[in-house]
Amino acid sequence: MEDPDLQLCLFSFLLKNKARAWLHSLPSRCITTWDELTRAFLTKFLPPSKIASQRNQIANFMQKDDEMLYEAWERFKDLLHLCPHHGLQCWMIIQAFYNGVTQSVRSTIDAATEEL
Repeated sequence: MEDPDLQLCLFSFLLKNKARAWLHSLPSRCITTWDELTRAFLTKFLPPSKIASQRNQIANFMQKDDEMLYEAWERFKDLLHLCPHHGLQCWMIIQAFYNGVTQSVRSTIDAATEEL
């Protein structure tokens, strides 16, 4: 979407309850860009402590004992989806997942990548 005014206008339709009330309580035209809105929204509803907690969950991911590789991968993607602004670089995300799976799964991943 290219039109920033349209983005700002449509954003309110995505919100519910407290988030919608917060947006409508802001003074008129106090937020004029998408970046300003993003910063204000994240500051209000995702404080740094929550972001740090979610980032730690990603970085310290561990596969469960009875979890298959695809289940672990889906759970890991869910963590990433919950915190899209985690700030982790791609290699750190890959490393977190790889380090968090069991040794047998790592061996499977290693064998699959040797063929590439």
